[in-house]
Amino acid sequence: MLTKDLIEARLEGTRVRPLLLDTGNPEFLELAQQMLDCFPSEGRTVTRGEVDDALDLLQDGCERLRIFRGLRKTLEDRTEFDPPEELDYPTQRRDLFRLAAQCLRNWDPGQPENLRTALCTGPARDNPLLTTPQSAIYRDLPENDIISRPPQMSARELLERYNIGLVQGLLLQSERLEVELESPSASRLRRLLGLVRFHRLLAEIHECPPSTLNGEKRNALKLSIDGPGSVLEQSKGYGLQLALFFPAICGMERWKMRAKVFWKNNLRSLVLDECSGLVSHLSSGAYVPPEVTMFQQAFRENENGWELLDECPHLKAKGGILVIPDFAFRAPSGRIVFLELFHRWHANQLLTRLEQLENGADWPLVLGVDRAVAARPDIQERLASTTADSHLFLYRDFPTIPKVLKALEAEEKLDTPH
Repeated sequence: MLTKDLIEARLEGTRVRPLLLDTGNPEFLELAQQMLDCFPSEGRTVTRGEVDDALDLLQDGCERLRIFRGLRKTLEDRTEFDPPEELDYPTQRRDLFRLAAQCLRNWDPGQPENLRTALCTGPARDNPLLTTPQSAIYRDLPENDIISRPPQMSARELLERYNIGLVQGLLLQSERLEVELESPSASRLRRLLGLVRFHRLLAEIHECPPSTLNGEKRNALKLSIDGPGSVLEQSKGYGLQLALFFPAICGMERWKMRAKVFWKNNLRSLVLDECSGLVSHLSSGAYVPPEVTMFQQAFRENENGWELLDECPHLKAKGGILVIPDFAFRAPSGRIVFLELFHRWHANQLLTRLEQLENGADWPLVLGVDRAVAARPDIQERLASTTADSHLFLYRDFPTIPKVLKALEAEEKLDTPH
């Protein structure tokens, strides 16, 4: 995504409008292709410095410097590099040069061996830099990073990713985001809600009253997502998660987004919809964080009688609010029990959920609360007084399988008639 200094946007009253590129414009497509051609083809070994030199030459003749720099960052973000060996390069270089200087002073130019051979048989023979090519002595410097995987995209895709990056850069400083989805397909909605959950966003999801247009019944959902401007702790990390989530919205069929973003020292409105020309680059599968994948695999390998379901349906609360648990499990008895996790940004959502359970919400729901949330004085006080304490357990970072099983079994016993 683009940093603040690379964002091209225009103020229109109280609104900010990102200046999205026309992805069909021949001029921009030619520029994008020229930039892609600066990167190595498959099988060529090229360093970061060589690519930077080629891009610098291209940049010298470009009139739209901010756009060029934005496209350049988009490419660099999608370039992979081979890391250097885990050596103390500065120290090893200093030692090698010191020994080379000593060897050079004592070296007989009439001898047939060259200086490197003399070094390899002398005191410097144990220096690890002697076993590498001469060009690798400075391998730790950024310009000598070797490109292992250049950007895998076409010129049009580069322009599309640039446009997405413009909006993501604005959302990094947002206060709130609201999304309206009209008649979303079940598969895309399930994927979107999964991404809301996996990015650990502070979101409320409402079912809107159905409407009719030209005799066709239309259903709609409204997502209200808190932005980093409303998060008290680690707002930068939360803003990044919100920005990473944004492309999923662009993958919906009919959508409209309204956000409050900080731009030019004031809060501005950002309004976009499916007609904005934004194209999502996300694959058809929902993003699953590594820790979730590891938990799912380990739970299924643990023969405990419980089944972790592939899909997790939502629960309905009063006022048309939807509750999206993280996991759904089938007990040996056949009953479905849900698990919802509350991470460090989810204190307010936890308070809401406790209130719903105390007010009679009849859900087979277990709550897992991160200790970083539970340590807050207001949360401590609330947990100490809740009547829903049998529904929750504490964890650190991510819950273990024994803790989850214990909580699931306790919830199952609550519903078992005696």
